[in-house]
Amino acid sequence: MRIFMLILFSVFFCSCGTQKESMIYKQLGASAVDASASPAPEETSIVREKPESKSIEDFSDEDFSDKGKKEIPITAAIPMAAPKPEVKTVAKSTLKAGSHNDNEEFVRYLEYLERPMLKDIRVPRLNVRERYILQVKDTSGNPVPNCQLRIFLSQKNIGEYTTSSSGEAILFVESDPGNQKIEIEGKYLGNSFSHSFIRGKEQVVPILVSSARQIPDPLPLDIVFLLDTTGSMGDEIQKLKDTLFSIHHRITSKIKIKTQVRFGMVLYRDSGDEYITKLYPLTSSLEEFQQKLDNVSAKGGGDVPEELDQALSETITEQNWNDSGLRLVFLVTDAPPHLNRHQERNYVWAMKEAAKKGIKVYSVGASGLDMAGEYVLRQIALFTQGQYIFLTYGEKGESSDSDKALVSHHTGANFKEMLLDDLIVSMVKKDLSYLVDVSLVMEEEIPEPAQYNAFSLNEKVSNLAQQLCHSASQRLKEKPSIAVFPLQIENSKRFKNVERFVQDAISQELKKQSCKLVEREEIKKAIAERMLSSGAVLDEKEIGQITQVQGAEVFLSGRLYAMGESMVLFAQLVDVKSLEKLAVARVLWTPE
Repeated sequence: MRIFMLILFSVFFCSCGTQKESMIYKQLGASAVDASASPAPEETSIVREKPESKSIEDFSDEDFSDKGKKEIPITAAIPMAAPKPEVKTVAKSTLKAGSHNDNEEFVRYLEYLERPMLKDIRVPRLNVRERYILQVKDTSGNPVPNCQLRIFLSQKNIGEYTTSSSGEAILFVESDPGNQKIEIEGKYLGNSFSHSFIRGKEQVVPILVSSARQIPDPLPLDIVFLLDTTGSMGDEIQKLKDTLFSIHHRITSKIKIKTQVRFGMVLYRDSGDEYITKLYPLTSSLEEFQQKLDNVSAKGGGDVPEELDQALSETITEQNWNDSGLRLVFLVTDAPPHLNRHQERNYVWAMKEAAKKGIKVYSVGASGLDMAGEYVLRQIALFTQGQYIFLTYGEKGESSDSDKALVSHHTGANFKEMLLDDLIVSMVKKDLSYLVDVSLVMEEEIPEPAQYNAFSLNEKVSNLAQQLCHSASQRLKEKPSIAVFPLQIENSKRFKNVERFVQDAISQELKKQSCKLVEREEIKKAIAERMLSSGAVLDEKEIGQITQVQGAEVFLSGRLYAMGESMVLFAQLVDVKSLEKLAVARVLWTPE
């Protein structure tokens, strides 16, 4: 009888444990829970909490274990706890990702917006078709960061921006098709200036300031990690914990410029969880930040959307950002925000506020991110000059919509897979490279002449030609005759392997766009004769005269020049007779 009673007690105990575990998995949506980590100290963070309520997720695994209980011999079959539902995970040391820059591949982004699969997704659809790259440079041609710009159309303020490290701001004009003149009021180093341009003529708007740029020494570099900490984000959070010191070392040791690096963090979950947001101010103490990061655990969630609206708004407005250096956010999530709410401070408001303050957001999509999430993260990156980063699981090309464990990415096949921490480091280095001379950027210098991947460079050139034809489509007649002039090369030694390849690729792409090309040899012969007689560099008027004689209606001219560790390819289509610029485009390419 005594043995029988012990068996009954054991069966009852194990059944209770099974029910409790089952409740946990249901509540967390079958996500991994890091119950061993202790909560971050409240005195070092700003926490937005819901009223306290006891929830099953507030318990740890220890509450349901047999630790400390007297062992009972089992002599009968005992019902076992239900196994955890299978969750697709990736080993912490092998999280790999691809990236996509929609501002560089803008024509393709517009094509993405027209895809039928997006038709039924309820997301804020902003008009982005009229886009201008405002490019501020100093008297030496250097990009000017942290220049404040106010934009006016019909005397109405339609936007405010702070230029990024590349000296650029991205302007989207969403209204007032009648007025054609856009006015800009700018301020840099306390000096005011003004500029204006006519809509529709140029995609890239050059703006010159009268003073030389000033780069602080040391350069302030603020990096904030905006982390979705719901239950399914355990792998991504652990990867960041494991690689933070390495990321810091590689950022500070491989660039010959003094930086004052600070890390900050904003955590977020959803309504009903332990907290909605937790904000950790930027700090220059790596050890202090690592300790806070180590205390972060992944819990909660359940439904798909999370509280990204509030989290992004607080990241932009409540962090102690510097105002004279670089400001970067890495947003990591596997879920979209709540898209059925009507509130003023949503993610759209926050991303525009980020552009106003010159804060660049790199959005990272983790496993299970759906198409609505992809749309939102790409929108945020587009408006803030960041990039869309997506974890990969060995797939080639675009993600499969039928595999819900993958990250939704409809960006084409032209991406290079890298470890996630490598990708973060490369993004930071690229932003820093705009602020120093090429010779000071990398200890691992790019070989001279630069080596290039023909596939990736061809994609960039193809994109450039598509942008030109797209912008000039309303003013080009069917099958126009185009003369492609040799590109101006500002560093002929560095780019000598690239120049001819680019020329050929542009010509091939223009042929695909139904353009007739004037023979290159005829153009080269005419240029040589003109320069022999004049002895000077040809200006646009002389180029127009040459191309008109050759029977061209439009000519394409451009130049290759270095910007940090990257190469900029700038090109324009010009009407031969009037010398009117029909279209201007620019792409950025980084040699491997």
